[in-house]
Amino acid sequence: MARGTIFGTMHSNIDLGLIQQKIEISPAEPKLNLVDIPCADGSKDMTESLGVGVKYNDREIAWTFALYPGADWFEKQAEISNALNGKRLHITPDGMDGWYYDGRISVDNYTSDRLLHQITVKAICFPYKRKTSDTVATREDLSTSYKNLSLHIGPMPQIPVITVAQETTIKWGDVVVTLNAGTITIPDLYMSGDQTLQAKVTSGTGQIIITWREGSL
Repeated sequence: MARGTIFGTMHSNIDLGLIQQKIEISPAEPKLNLVDIPCADGSKDMTESLGVGVKYNDREIAWTFALYPGADWFEKQAEISNALNGKRLHITPDGMDGWYYDGRISVDNYTSDRLLHQITVKAICFPYKRKTSDTVATREDLSTSYKNLSLHIGPMPQIPVITVAQETTIKWGDVVVTLNAGTITIPDLYMSGDQTLQAKVTSGTGQIIITWREGSL
């Protein structure tokens, strides 16, 4: 199978009949906050001054596609525009199985000469690519003493979803919260990288399930 890209549920080669000649994935650009200090060398770096880490601008992905010989040029223009132009879709280039970009797509240009018909497509995407499935960490042996859960959250900071079967106390650093049975997110649990969460139940034994969707630059 010729290489291509999945847009939503459509593969550019199999479903849309396009030959992917080139794909360019721009790096996620950090949102820098550099303050010029008059009469001083350099600048003051305030990028992480709010205590939420480095944030990133949207990234751009650009494709150049060619048509197969004999394809109807005007019909293919309409087909691709109707399928992709203006749509926000999950985007998975071949070879990136298990991950996707989330982006708004635009058909950027149509070019045609006697030898070659081309269509260029662009997408403005969320800076992090995400896994196609959630990651889950579970402990089914909670007791009245704290037990550890190792969480490999990944580079993208986020708040995981917590499900407990009974009244449970969660501890992460200085954050201590007691939860009733159910599913909840705790805004103070904004984390990334490898983390250790502690949990205990008020009485008896209990279960805890932590769920998140990993993201990576």
